[in-house]
Amino acid sequence: MLQLGIVIFAVGFVLTGLAIVTFKLRALANKPAWGGLTVPGGIVGVVALIIGVGLIGLLRCNLNITKSLVAQSPSGPSCYGGFYDVAVKRGGRCRYCRCGHRA
Repeated sequence: MLQLGIVIFAVGFVLTGLAIVTFKLRALANKPAWGGLTVPGGIVGVVALIIGVGLIGLLRCNLNITKSLVAQSPSGPSCYGGFYDVAVKRGGRCRYCRCGHRA
């Protein structure tokens, strides 16, 4: 699912960039700059960028919550990847999976 968010973000980035390039080329060609694919490409690109950033942010946050729940499981502390034990030995935070647990 995270890959889908990244793909949507990339598509939005490309469409927004094409809209900007189209705007500048039409302005240089002395045509109406807001004509052609400038407005539709820009609108679809910005919407795709917002959706992509939202998906990436929500899924990254969800992964951190899942890792935190795993670290607080009753079966004992074990962060994603087993790095919680390393953090406990150092007396610091689990910085590898960024779950935020303190030792």
